[in-house]
Amino acid sequence: MRRASVLLVSVALLLALLLAACGKEEKATPAAAPTKAAAATPAATQAPAATPTPVSTAGTIREFAKTFARVDSPDLKKWPAEFQDIFKKYSPDSKKSPDPYKPYYGGTVVYASGPPVSFNHVKSVDVSRYFFTSIMQGKLVRPRLNWGDDGLIDVPEPDLAEKWTVSDDGTKWTFNLRKGVKWHNIAPVNGREVKCSDTKFVFDIWRTESVLKAEFTEIQDVSCVDDYTLVIKSSIPMFDLVSALMSPKLLFFSPECWKEEKCMDTKPIGWGPYMLEKYEAGVQYVLAKNADYYGTDDRCKPTPCKLPYMDKIQGITIADPSQLLAGFRTQKIDHYTPYTYTELETILPTLGFTPLVEMEVPCIEWNLCGVLFQSNYRNVDDPWVKDVRVRQALSMAIDRPTLDKTAFGKTASGVLPVIPFYQMGMDFPPRPEELHANLQFNPTKAKQLLEEAGYGKGFKIKLTVTAATVSRSLVFQNAYDAIKKMWKDNLNVDLEYDFVQGPTLNAALQKGEWDDLIQITTWQSGSRNYMAGFNRGHSKGAANFAGYKDPQMDDWLEKMQKLPTDSAERKELGKKVWQRFQEQVYVIMGGDAYWFNLWQPYVINTLVGRGDHNMWFGFDNQIKTWLDPNVKGIPSERAPKKS
Repeated sequence: MRRASVLLVSVALLLALLLAACGKEEKATPAAAPTKAAAATPAATQAPAATPTPVSTAGTIREFAKTFARVDSPDLKKWPAEFQDIFKKYSPDSKKSPDPYKPYYGGTVVYASGPPVSFNHVKSVDVSRYFFTSIMQGKLVRPRLNWGDDGLIDVPEPDLAEKWTVSDDGTKWTFNLRKGVKWHNIAPVNGREVKCSDTKFVFDIWRTESVLKAEFTEIQDVSCVDDYTLVIKSSIPMFDLVSALMSPKLLFFSPECWKEEKCMDTKPIGWGPYMLEKYEAGVQYVLAKNADYYGTDDRCKPTPCKLPYMDKIQGITIADPSQLLAGFRTQKIDHYTPYTYTELETILPTLGFTPLVEMEVPCIEWNLCGVLFQSNYRNVDDPWVKDVRVRQALSMAIDRPTLDKTAFGKTASGVLPVIPFYQMGMDFPPRPEELHANLQFNPTKAKQLLEEAGYGKGFKIKLTVTAATVSRSLVFQNAYDAIKKMWKDNLNVDLEYDFVQGPTLNAALQKGEWDDLIQITTWQSGSRNYMAGFNRGHSKGAANFAGYKDPQMDDWLEKMQKLPTDSAERKELGKKVWQRFQEQVYVIMGGDAYWFNLWQPYVINTLVGRGDHNMWFGFDNQIKTWLDPNVKGIPSERAPKKS
């Protein structure tokens, strides 16, 4: 699965809207009563339409946008009619809850998603590390992900924490932990009970040694009242703490594993619904059901069903895109991603069966989406990097509408702002005509600026890019080739680009060492949605890999961090940051596409849809997924037993 795939559909959710800054207390949300699981064989009972558990959405995306990427969004009308028709046909809004709601136990789902070189997510936020670790290592709070749920919005539900409360001033969070939860029965932890001291240990590591430690400077104290009560105190209200705790970048690990050499690299031990059964670096992984997992599915009626449903999840590395598509056609793998609408139109008639099709909505994870050429402002050997006129010229020499048609087709998403668009009161990314003049095609002005900067005869630029999935790389290669031609024709600038593997690029990022430009497609901008703009734009931001320093932007971003998520002042400050970013062209921005996800028709209740959702939530969507043995084509060796 990919950078941004995952989840969605809408159903009315009961919301306890409590913003800490507004002086309201967030009432706890109890988990489904720990009843006995439905029989672990063949099927669960049918469920009528269920009423979701009321949960607080304070600090979540819902607080930023109420109509984010929906067919009824006013912003959708700004897009071409053909795009609107495609979006309405395949958008996440079209996914409804399974009816009847009849899960099956057993079976194995197979994805073309190979394992990482290391599982240590504390020292790196390379996306390959936590695609599936999120359903092994466990969380305090997990996202509620079902067909028919509002999967576009990160609505929390209890995990290890059965309930939580926040003080009136928003600076003290109390989490009541579930009793009797066991770590996976793997050395060096060996199945002992999870205690509050374990969670405190992890919080302290996040705050002091994690690559994301800058995100938790507000936390002043983490303590345990007893074995099952965790208290977190902060210097200012943390509007988004619960939302951040749903991130697969903030996973829990045992003190024993942290202290054992190489354990964090090779053993993703947790209390989650799946355990690592097999691991071959760069080849495959197999996850097996954790029989001791406590989670239940309250959509099963009259008795909540014990989770998870599938016995195993397998991921295999497939480098050749033609083999990947062949595997999907023959139903040997269960998911495929067409990266353009043209590819989708070409593939569908050739399958011989009708897959589940879902269009991703706008990406919210900046570093993983679209053409973003980041300079290295630390590199004194390239003085042109620090000359705003050169950056503006390179940007103006890109014909973005043509780039969209050439590389991304009918469902091009355009440029993604450095401040998430929904945090500026927008439901979709800006249209090309809404961008700053520096992002409009103006080759005459571009040539003039380059001459003024002393580069009228042109120069050479080296671009380093990540070799992500091969099929995705081919799509982006079309974009790179288009930009290469535009720069040569309009400015006499020669662009050379090289694909490198993720670990190599990530090492360069962490050290701040690369030549000229770098394209990032495997690294997250942090765990806190609320801090996304800060991490990308502030001089001390966790995702400011380029190293630009702008005191004015720093000031605005620091002010934003002290304001509630739905604050009008916060939105206006975000717009100022975005305007300044475009003026200075700190990153040369191209476009991206709304990708598509194809699922085998027997894979039920797997939510996809929001760009980068697998990145934001990991494989949590698999916890409530099941395979339907009654659907034609399901491989008998991987199918559950029929009821």
